[in-house]
Amino acid sequence: YDTGCSSSHVALDAAFKAIRDGDCDSAIVIGCSLNLHPETYTKLQRAGQLSPGGRCHSFDAAGDGYARGEGCGALILRRKEEAGNDQERILAILKSVAVSQDGKRLSISATSGPAQQG
Repeated sequence: YDTGCSSSHVALDAAFKAIRDGDCDSAIVIGCSLNLHPETYTKLQRAGQLSPGGRCHSFDAAGDGYARGEGCGALILRRKEEAGNDQERILAILKSVAVSQDGKRLSISATSGPAQQG
């Protein structure tokens, strides 16, 4: 899914619905955020968006920008009836997932309508 920063959430929504609708019994959802282009750092620094100290102070008066990070995560989703077999440990029960987009704004951060049609 090409939905920018929400692509992992959209993939989770698709996996949840596929299991709920009986299209599959389990699904793997993987999401990654990688900063692969060094020039992005340069542009953000010039624009004054990055913290000079390299540390993010969320919801704090000391906040002076943000610090970029990378990460990947994966979830294995299964029907509740199937989970817990084979000595698997259930870590969470997902009751629902929702995705929405108003499409009213046209800005640099606006999402792509065709891309959200998965």
